[in-house]
Amino acid sequence: MRVMLIIAIGAALASLLFDRRRTWAGIRRGVIMFLGILPDFFIVLIAAAVLLALTPESVIVRLLGKGSGLAGIAAAAIVGSIALIPGFVAFPLAAILHQSGWAPP
Repeated sequence: MRVMLIIAIGAALASLLFDRRRTWAGIRRGVIMFLGILPDFFIVLIAAAVLLALTPESVIVRLLGKGSGLAGIAAAAIVGSIALIPGFVAFPLAAILHQSGWAPP
């Protein structure tokens, strides 16, 4: 992550050296795009947090855990492709499954 941040900052600085006006225009466009998707991002964040908080750990493990087999993998793939599960949901979910003893085949 740090390497990517350093590369991005370095590229932005290099771009500033070559053409300041176009660089600032690009940064402004990026900020406007980010602010445009921010409300949707917060809705997904809140919905995912609420669903993860309301769903008991035992249900998640039963549906996606060790004993679910191919059906659990298929269910996770279908739900993931529909919901486009972001990292802030996927990593805690993976931690729950890992703590319950599930390991990928």
